[in-house]
Order: sequence, then structure tokens, then C-alpha cells
Amino acid sequence: MKMKPRLLCGLLTFAMVLSMLVVVPAVTVSADTFDASASEPTITTDADMAAFATAVTEGNTFAGQTVKLAGDVTLSTTVGTASTPFSGNFNGQGHTVTISQTINGDTPTIGGLFSLIRVPGGTTLTIQNVHLAGTITVTPSNDGKSDYHGVLASVVQTPATGSSAGVLNVTNCWSSTILQQTNAKGVTGMGGFFGFVDHDSSYCATLTINFESCLWDGKIYYKNQCDSIGGFVGHSGNVKSGRNVTFNITNSVSAGTIDLNQA
Repeated sequence: MKMKPRLLCGLLTFAMVLSMLVVVPAVTVSADTFDASASEPTITTDADMAAFATAVTEGNTFAGQTVKLAGDVTLSTTVGTASTPFSGNFNGQGHTVTISQTINGDTPTIGGLFSLIRVPGGTTLTIQNVHLAGTITVTPSNDGKSDYHGVLASVVQTPATGSSAGVLNVTNCWSSTILQQTNAKGVTGMGGFFGFVDHDSSYCATLTINFESCLWDGKIYYKNQCDSIGGFVGHSGNVKSGRNVTFNITNSVSAGTIDLNQA
């Protein structure tokens, strides 16, 4: 049987296309590409975020560096601890960090994106362009009310009296995270951005915090005792000689919800 010319031409064309196809092997991209030594360490994946958190917890303050987000990520731990601060700059580049944390027992200052931000004397740090979402659940067991919890950071400090003043700029940040206390034990401060701005301890020189173009539209639920709660800052300590904190809030909105006995 003779093959029709059109059919033969079509088969030959199909065969040529098949011969041109190239099989590209699968490329495996490392889940953790975070380089803490770079001048601008970049976070792209959840694994990068976890590596960043671990680096701060192990004592890397990232002073003089700017950490950047290159994608939306989730965070189940916190960056740093009560004794290992973050002292760098952070640029979310418009991305979202979804926080999913459960804080149990007597764990003062733990929780949020950062556990502790310490502003070096005479320097200016900037946290900018980040959206914080998700839920932080706090179950305190300390009736002494020593816990502070915030979404961006639980505690902000600057070096001791006698050091040069520090400045922290919080620019174009959006906090929509739920911060909830699940039992009737006491806490000291809960805030939509910061739980406690510390100028009543050994880290307590003059500090200025500038909020610019920020929005808090999250929720804070607490059960019983809480000394102070705020959409932007929960607690700012006691004013003492030589220890001053100044808040400048411009082009910003506090539109969240604070509810008693709702968690």
C-alpha cells in the first residue's frame, strides 16, 4: 500500500520534532541557601528563615548587615532569644512572614519575629517593608507577670546609660497577626508590634523609635492580668534619670482589636 504524500510529510515532520527534543535533567535546589556572612543575607525559603533564626540564637547579631526577604515565608520559632539579640537591619521587600508560634511556661521575651532587638549606641537600625501574619499563642505559668510579647519583637533595648542614643526606624510595616493568651496567668506587656521597650534595666539609654507608614490591624486576646497592652507598643517601663524613650508615629494607623477573655 502506498503512503499518501501528505501523510508521509506529516510523519517525517513529527519525527524531526521528536529528534529535536532535549530531556532536561531535574535540578535540585538546596532548601537552605542562606549565607549569614553576606553583607545582605537573603531569605527565600522557610529553611532560610529557620537558618537565620538559628544564627541569631547562636549569637550572630548581624550588626552592620541588612537581612532581606526574597519571598513569603513561615516561622514557627523566633529569631533569637532573651539573651541573643538581633542588631541588624531587616528589609521584607513587601513579603509576608506568617508566624505560627506556641509559647509555653515562663519564657520571658520569647515570641514574635524577633525575640530581642538591641539597638547599638550611636546607630540607627531600620525594619521595613514586611507584613506579619499568623498566630502567636501564649500560655504563661508565671503569676509574677514578667512576660513580654510582641509581634515584630517582644523586647527592644539600647545600650546602658552613658552610651550614645540609638534610633530604630520601623517603616512601611503591617502587623495583622493574632496574639493570644490562653489562660488566666499574668503577663506584663503585649503589643501589636513591640511587647516591651526596655529603658529600665542595664540596657536603657536614650532610645528613639520612629513608626512611619505602619498599620496594625491584628488582634490581641488576653485572659486576665496584663499591666499594659497597645496596638503598637505594649509596655515602656519606668522613666528614670538619664533614661528616655521617644516614640514618633506618623502616617500610621492602629485599627486592630483588643479583647478580654476572648482567647
